Amino acid sequence: AAVERLLAERAAELREEWTRYRDVADAVRSNLLPTPPADGSVWLGRLGGDNMRTAMHEHMRAATGSVSAAVGPPYERASWETLRTEFDAFFEGARDDLDVSLLLSDPVLDSLPDEFRELVASKPQTVRVRCLPHLPVSFDVVDGTVASVDIPHPQSAADRLGVVVVTDAAVVDELDRQFRALWGDAVPLFE
Repeated sequence: AAVERLLAERAAELREEWTRYRDVADAVRSNLLPTPPADGSVWLGRLGGDNMRTAMHEHMRAATGSVSAAVGPPYERASWETLRTEFDAFFEGARDDLDVSLLLSDPVLDSLPDEFRELVASKPQTVRVRCLPHLPVSFDVVDGTVASVDIPHPQSAADRLGVVVVTDAAVVDELDRQFRALWGDAVPLFE
């Protein structure tokens, strides 16, 4: 009986210690955010991965007025669980008063659940959604000053290698111009 009691007490101590270590690890992970590229660099990371979720969150935290996002490959072949991870990071990092324009390719739209409309409507940000049959690349423009472009994964059409972040004004202006042209050709989703 004494051995069983000592074993039970030790097991309880180990469970408490395991929980404490997990809490410390979670706290360290949340404090080790990736450093945003300062000169237009690459963030490596797969769709839905922890480091890209954190990078997306931080990218959106930098937005003060507007974000225009074209969502095509590789999101077109990703599962809703993966898309939801990126979608949540996108909106969790965004300010409540942000103006968001989402341009979705038809294959991305086809992979979204029926409750997507309610999910968008539940966000505090102003979100407009339009669709096009095809988008050749996924990219976004934040406040007209920073842009990011997804780098397709060389071995998987359902993933990405990473994201290139661009701060060069001429490149950002061109991506913004391209987004506006695509947006003008797109069909409103909820109107």
